[in-house]
Amino acid sequence: MSKNRYSTIKKSLILCLLMLNANAVLATEGVKSVFKFRYVELSLIQNYSSFRETRNLLFKGRTQLLNNIVAKKVAGGELKNIKFDIQIYDAVISRPQLIIRQHKKRYEIVLSGYPSIQQLNSIIAYALTHKKNLEYTGEGAEENISRFYTQYAKPDDSFTASNFTVWAKSGLSLRYTADSLQYRFNSMPLGYPANANLPIKIKDRFLVFTNGAISVIKKRRQIAMISLQKPANADFDCNVYTAWINICDGGAQNWLYSYSYKQNHFFKNPKYIQ
Repeated sequence: MSKNRYSTIKKSLILCLLMLNANAVLATEGVKSVFKFRYVELSLIQNYSSFRETRNLLFKGRTQLLNNIVAKKVAGGELKNIKFDIQIYDAVISRPQLIIRQHKKRYEIVLSGYPSIQQLNSIIAYALTHKKNLEYTGEGAEENISRFYTQYAKPDDSFTASNFTVWAKSGLSLRYTADSLQYRFNSMPLGYPANANLPIKIKDRFLVFTNGAISVIKKRRQIAMISLQKPANADFDCNVYTAWINICDGGAQNWLYSYSYKQNHFFKNPKYIQ
């Protein structure tokens, strides 16, 4: 083998290894959650460093509503049994894309960003009425996707009328309603936005998390609260013990706040929080 040919092969192998390594790194940045219903299966791939369980539940609600929409069309004779496989990637780990591919009894949909229920429904409606594949990727994809939603994503009263539970624990629940999540305690609404960790239960109390605070509630009444001096971009790691809860960032040893059940009080770790 000539020296030049050997050098070319060596460079090609190195390039392949670099590409494989790059793909592996990308894969480790995504956390995949799958929501399966009869007609719609949705995979949500969140960026690891901004993962939210409440976002999972929001898309679980959206998937259930989309499934209900398709089910009504099937029951009304508008559609035969058909399946939608949807993959949604956090925009941080995916270039702008919107892909609709038609198969015999299945539609494959891939997109980036976190679409609203109106946007998701517009994609399904487009797939059912246009008998051709669609692919917006590469240069100009972001502009094409924006135009697509402007043209096809229209408000629908049935979206706001839908109301069902996506999570529940000991009287506290999250309801999917008007394309958002609402906390309720024994069916009564609570005024906390569902945009951070899921609540943590300790005995007869719940810690309810928002982006800027952690509140302790007992029978719908707030009995303690702490403002977060170091809000997390992703869910905190929480460790529940018999009489206290540690709220951590990156492992049990890195606790930022600790809640004492006996004292009904939050403590800050002076190593991280001044």
